[in-house]
Amino acid sequence: MLPKEFRNETAQCESSCGTRRAGHGRGSSLTLANTDDSLSTETRVRLEALFRKEEQDAAAKLLVEECGDRLPLTNRANDAFWDRVRLAVLKLSSGDLQKLKREIEAAKRDWRDTLVAAGFGHSVTAHESWFPDQQ
Repeated sequence: MLPKEFRNETAQCESSCGTRRAGHGRGSSLTLANTDDSLSTETRVRLEALFRKEEQDAAAKLLVEECGDRLPLTNRANDAFWDRVRLAVLKLSSGDLQKLKREIEAAKRDWRDTLVAAGFGHSVTAHESWFPDQQ
């Protein structure tokens, strides 16, 4: 059981971020400067490799708040799905915050196109082998 202060913080984030997932069942989660409580370690490592330090919090916030439950047809999505889509938009962003915003908006229209554009459409595990220096 989480200490009371963590449970309260999680509840506040769930209501303000619009996300229904406080943690990540697959692997561990990292928390960074109160902007992120649900990015997987895999997503966080790639985000940190792509974005400059001063942009990492903004990028994490975009992924959590905009590239999650707001995507269409994702009511039965699991943690692996979120990683797959989030890594796709990260890859397509090339570490540019404005491009990340555009790619997230495109994923909101049809995340399947985003997966194909990133090269992750052919396999549900293709995203796992991608790392930013391998673009």
